[in-house]
Parts: sequence; C-alpha cells; structure tokens
Amino acid sequence: MLKEFRIGNMKYKIEYEEKLILNARQCLGYIDYDKHIIFLDKEVQDEQSLLLTLIHELTHGILFEAGLNEINTEENVEIISKALHQFYIDNLQNKKAD
Repeated sequence: MLKEFRIGNMKYKIEYEEKLILNARQCLGYIDYDKHIIFLDKEVQDEQSLLLTLIHELTHGILFEAGLNEINTEENVEIISKALHQFYIDNLQNKKAD
C-alpha cells in the first residue's frame, strides 16, 4: 500500500488504522492538515472503497494546500473525488505502459 504523497510543497504520510473516530463518529478516513497525515480505515472497506476514500482525502489536501478553502466542502470534495475515482478506473487501473 502507498505510504505517502506530495500535495503541493508538502509531504503527506498515509497511515492505515482501525476504527477511526472523528467528531465522535466512526469514519472511513480523514486528513490532518497540521500533521500532514491522511488516516484511512482499511478494516471496514474493501480495496475499491479504500481507493475512493484515499482520493477523497487527497482532494481535501489539494484544495487546502492550494488555498481554496472556500470550496473545500464535503459536497464539492465528494463530486470531485468520485469523478477522479471514475477517471482512474476507466483510464489507469490495470493499464500497462505502452
């Protein structure tokens, strides 16, 4: 599994944990902008959902690091991350370099 990504000029570490809690609720993933960590719960989701959750949290990170906080909402991130996930599935998954 992936361990880190660069978002803008920052390196974000990926940590896989069980039973993630955010705001007193279990969640699939979240991003900590201050510590530059993306947390993912790999125990409650399959590989496809884990990829979508990772893309979702990366989208939050991209918008945050670009200073686009006014559009960094759950609604916008859901739309963007689902489109990117579909792009990945349609164009990159299981494709070999030519």
